[in-house]
Amino acid sequence: MRFFLTIEYDGSEYIGWQRQNSGLSVQEVVENSIYKIIQINLNIYGSGRTDAGVHATGQVAHVDIITKEFEDNRLMDAINAYLLDHKIKVTDVRKTIDDAHARFSALSREYEYVILNRSAPPAIEEGKVWHQRRILNIKKMQEAASYFLGTHDFTSFRATQCQSKSPIKTLDELAVVQKENKIFIRAKAKSFLHHQVRNIVGTLQLVGSEKYKPEDIKLSDDEKEGLSPEEIEAKEEEKKQNWFQKTFGKMMNFTQQFLDDILFQLDDVKGVYDLLGWVSNAIMTSAGGVFQMLEQI
Repeated sequence: MRFFLTIEYDGSEYIGWQRQNSGLSVQEVVENSIYKIIQINLNIYGSGRTDAGVHATGQVAHVDIITKEFEDNRLMDAINAYLLDHKIKVTDVRKTIDDAHARFSALSREYEYVILNRSAPPAIEEGKVWHQRRILNIKKMQEAASYFLGTHDFTSFRATQCQSKSPIKTLDELAVVQKENKIFIRAKAKSFLHHQVRNIVGTLQLVGSEKYKPEDIKLSDDEKEGLSPEEIEAKEEEKKQNWFQKTFGKMMNFTQQFLDDILFQLDDVKGVYDLLGWVSNAIMTSAGGVFQMLEQI
């Protein structure tokens, strides 16, 4: 039986959602709790990864339990009983169909950043807000946020270690709302790049500090051409292939010209000529093989 779990946690003490060798993760803690219930090691699958220190109010995950029957509430209570020493709690458990997947069936994901915009640093909310002493220009931040909406190439807003195949993402919502001395920034999309939201929030802070102007936000104009996300990705792939062709074309032309010049100088030395001719063919063949390999990536 497959269950969807909704999980709430304070991420201050964890290295993020995903199990890693470098420290304790939320996934590992929940999996260990389930093991104590059924005495079987099971993997749980989250709707997405989070970085160290990130908190969650509704992280969705799924787990398959076939050795024992559970009612939804009974399973939730059982898991939480082994989470008493952790700032992690399961807030909802529901049976679901076997092919429902926490990650691939997700319709959207939401992130919220909170900026505490006052002179005094936080006491109670330390680690849960970003403290900014300088008063930020909320109107300019809201204007800048509008430029991020829609489908764009977010290459400049992804982490260098981002594993996504394409930088093209569609941002459905980006709200900047001020309540007293707090600024709430909420982002919603089907999926995000690694550090995409973090970098967007940092950019909005720079706009609010008036170090950038709202119109300085530079993103791809592809959405203005009326292209769908799939068409934009195809366009990016075409650009990549064109770059490979030009790069390796220049390399092969240079190699051939270089060897032709040497062969011209050594035309009287037949053995050397034959040897260099073989090297030339080998290099050309290797370059062609590399190009074919890259075409398949």
